[in-house]
Amino acid sequence: MKFCKKITIMMTLGLMGLSLASCKTDGSDGSLNVTVRPTGVYALPVKSTSCYGASTGTAGDLSSPSVSYNSVTLVWTDASKSFTLAYLDLFYSSPALSGGSSHNYLADLELGALFPGGLTLPAMTNPSSPPTMTSNTACGARAGGIPLLNQQSSAFVAGVLKVVGYTTDSSGNTAPVQLQIPISFQWDGIQ
Repeated sequence: MKFCKKITIMMTLGLMGLSLASCKTDGSDGSLNVTVRPTGVYALPVKSTSCYGASTGTAGDLSSPSVSYNSVTLVWTDASKSFTLAYLDLFYSSPALSGGSSHNYLADLELGALFPGGLTLPAMTNPSSPPTMTSNTACGARAGGIPLLNQQSSAFVAGVLKVVGYTTDSSGNTAPVQLQIPISFQWDGIQ
């Protein structure tokens, strides 16, 4: 965790660490634990393909510039409730973005393609093997059309991966759950 903070501080100062891709961040909100790998990526000046696009043969459905986070893992440790993932939001905030911020929602068909094993984690029955949901590493959590104000200039953009879902107890009562994991991207500009 300290290593990730150090890389983020270095990036903020404009220095680029080659070990950025090995950084991971864990987040926890009671019974939900989330890991994102890597947390810092490069935005690329190319179209990309979403998980849903890959599953339907629609290449290049995410416009340039695009980002990709290879792995998102959710672990559920509550023995009395299940957890259902509603959506992910790759949210960025920076003066380098048009309007100062950008939401990139992953929901519905895209979320189903990203987590093909299902979107609900049952109540934990075995503490040594809690229910786990891992993203499809063949495509990862991706976003395209990042609204950079000036694509010719480099920029470091910080944000959060918002994980939003809800719990359901044995009586059918639901309660919202939201967790935020720090993420970022580096844009080197188009020359």
